[in-house]
Amino acid sequence: MPAEPVFALLQTRHERIEPAVLQDALMDGAGMPKADAIRAARRCRGILAERLTHKQGEGARGSLTRHKFETILVPAEQMMKLTPPVSVHWLQVDDAGLIVPADYFGRTNKVPWPNVFVISSGLVATSIEERKPHEVEEIRGRRRVLVTEYKAERKTEQQH
Repeated sequence: MPAEPVFALLQTRHERIEPAVLQDALMDGAGMPKADAIRAARRCRGILAERLTHKQGEGARGSLTRHKFETILVPAEQMMKLTPPVSVHWLQVDDAGLIVPADYFGRTNKVPWPNVFVISSGLVATSIEERKPHEVEEIRGRRRVLVTEYKAERKTEQQH
């Protein structure tokens, strides 16, 4: 007997769905356990649920439709297989694609435009703590002695 096909529930418009609304739709409409529904409702970004039967997907879809959210049910085999995200500190835009660093030695890779799915950028605060030496004069008995002490300094930088 062939396995029942699985589906993914997707948003059709970019709009915020309150986690409580999505959680209820997944529990009531798809019969998802509460812990799984809470986890899915907090981490979804357009892909609302995966590995649903057709009946579960239609149940959740109906519940979201009652709240005026447009969704579609897509067979899992039609979903694009995404590679893990890549984080870079810089990139260059080229007519053929993006040029990104490949290693610490300055080599680069070109990512063709058809392979680029999402680009997201923002400021990232990096905090660096350095121990810097400085000379301190101490009195030991009757003698004055220069001693090197280390003081921790914290610097925060903004990077794109």
